[in-house]
Amino acid sequence: MQSLLELVEDETDRLLAFIRSRVASDEDSWDIMQEVFQALWARRSLGEVFENALAWVFRVARNKIVDYYRRQRARPETSLEGMLENGYAEEIFELADSAGETPEEQALRQELRETLLAAIRELPEEQREIFVLTELEGMKYREIAEETGMSINTLLSRKRYAVLKLRESLEHVQQRTER
Repeated sequence: MQSLLELVEDETDRLLAFIRSRVASDEDSWDIMQEVFQALWARRSLGEVFENALAWVFRVARNKIVDYYRRQRARPETSLEGMLENGYAEEIFELADSAGETPEEQALRQELRETLLAAIRELPEEQREIFVLTELEGMKYREIAEETGMSINTLLSRKRYAVLKLRESLEHVQQRTER
């Protein structure tokens, strides 16, 4: 329990900044942060053990932000430019992260990031939207189906085509890394 209290104490400012970067109202940001800590406390009360509590807290925050926008009946921006403006660049770059430390690996990682951003921009709108919602916003297919009225099979199909196109776009980067 002490480590969770230390986590809350040590990471409150960072978590609030994370939430504020995605929610315009300070009051709503504080409300979302309170919901995150309530979820953390509820999990702890159930006796759950966290391997990486900080990562869990930020994932819950991201989900609470999505819930906030749903309650507002306005969906967060899903265009790539909107995502970059609203702070989703970090999530995009996490998809292309590697543990490489050499200058060559850093250059390859940067090339992968740039290629990934370009490839996401080139996806057809319906494929880009489902990719962004599932991979960057962490939404579940069931939630998206309820919100959009589309069948889960349609969403799965669009996501599959998006992933295939992204793989094709990133193929030359992969070939360079295998050399």
